[in-house]
Amino acid sequence: MLKREAVDKILRYWQKRLLMQDWEMDLYINENNVDHGNAQAEIGAREASITIDAAYSGDVSDLVCHEVLHMVLEPLDTFSQQWSSLLPFEVRQVFTAQWDDQIEHLVDQLQKGMCDKTTTIRRSR
Repeated sequence: MLKREAVDKILRYWQKRLLMQDWEMDLYINENNVDHGNAQAEIGAREASITIDAAYSGDVSDLVCHEVLHMVLEPLDTFSQQWSSLLPFEVRQVFTAQWDDQIEHLVDQLQKGMCDKTTTIRRSR
């Protein structure tokens, strides 16, 4: 079972390492989280929340790094969503699925490089 204080310390480490100290980041540890972790951001307000599954048994530092990297890349997601909204619905669905896969691949690659490990954290979509 994850201890909130330990995970919060890891979050603050990655927040500092990724130059996001000016962000307000909230940490939630929940039971039965569908994904191992999830991140939500409000870019303009520099606020984020990261939710981690309490039963996660992998390297928590890797998982937190992965989720904070999603925050770093969130402006790309926002930009993509704005432009994809101009596409016809069917095309937008395909584009969005491919975009999500590519962003997840990019986050995985960055996380591996940052953590110097080969762990991959995949979200179910």
